[in-house]
Amino acid sequence: MHSLIRRNRIAHQSGQHCHDFSQILIGWKGRMACELLHGGGNYLTQGSFAIVPGQESHLFHGLSDDCELLVLDIPNADPLVSAIEQSSDIALYQDWLQTPRFAQITAGTAPLLEFASTRLQQRNDRVSAALSCQLLPLLLLQLCMPGETIEPEIITSIGSQSRIDEQQLNRLIDRHLSEPLDNQQLADHFYLSQSHFYTLFNRQFAMAPQQYVAQRRMQKARELLQTTSLSQLAIAEELGFSDASSLSRAYKKHFGQTPRQARKRAH
Repeated sequence: MHSLIRRNRIAHQSGQHCHDFSQILIGWKGRMACELLHGGGNYLTQGSFAIVPGQESHLFHGLSDDCELLVLDIPNADPLVSAIEQSSDIALYQDWLQTPRFAQITAGTAPLLEFASTRLQQRNDRVSAALSCQLLPLLLLQLCMPGETIEPEIITSIGSQSRIDEQQLNRLIDRHLSEPLDNQQLADHFYLSQSHFYTLFNRQFAMAPQQYVAQRRMQKARELLQTTSLSQLAIAEELGFSDASSLSRAYKKHFGQTPRQARKRAH
C-alpha cells in the first residue's frame, strides 16, 4: 500500500474505525465530530485536522449534509514518506504521526487545500497514485512545519464538555413530545457523537437517554391530566401515543395508577 490522498464525503454518516496505517483527516466542507481514543474529541471544519496514528481507534459523526474531508492514508514504511523525512529532517514516522491530536492550519496554508481539492475533483474523486505523489509532499510538509498550524484550544473541544445543559435538554425534548427524538437526533443537537453523548448522559443522569425522554413524556401527561380537561385520547395524541390505551399502559407502568385514577385524585 502506498500513501494516498482522497476526498471523502461524510454527510451524516457515523461509525468507528481502527486500522494499521496512519491517517490525517482534514476538514474541507461542513462539520464533523471526531473522537480519538487517546487524543480526546474535537470538531473538524474547514482547515482543522486530526492526526490518527495506526491502531488508534477513532469515532466520527458527520453533522451537515455537505460534510466532506480530505483524507491522507499513510502506511508504514512508505518510500515516499521516508523520502520526505530525509529531505526535510522531520521525523514523521517516529514522532509527528505517532501523536494523536487536533490542530488547525493557518490562513496562509488554506490555498493549498483548495488546490488539492480541485485537483482531486478534476479526477472525479478517483484515487490516483501519481496525483498523490504530487500532492502528498506539499500537504505533509505544510502541515508539520512549525508555525503553519495553530494549537487546538481555539476549537471547541468535545472532550472538554463534561456536562449536558439540563435546561436546554428539557426544552428540546418538550418541543418534540409528539415525535420523540432518538439518541442520534439528541446527540446532533449537542454536537456530540452518539457514543459520547450516551456515555455522558448516563454518567450525568444515571439513566439512558430514552428512559429520560419517556420520563419527560409521563410528567407532561400527569400535568395535562391534573390541570386540563383534555380527554385521554387528546393527551395521547399530543404525546405521540397511538391511542388512549397505549398512554394508559405506559402511565400505569410509570406511576402505578391509570390516567383515570390520577385525574380523580387530582379533583
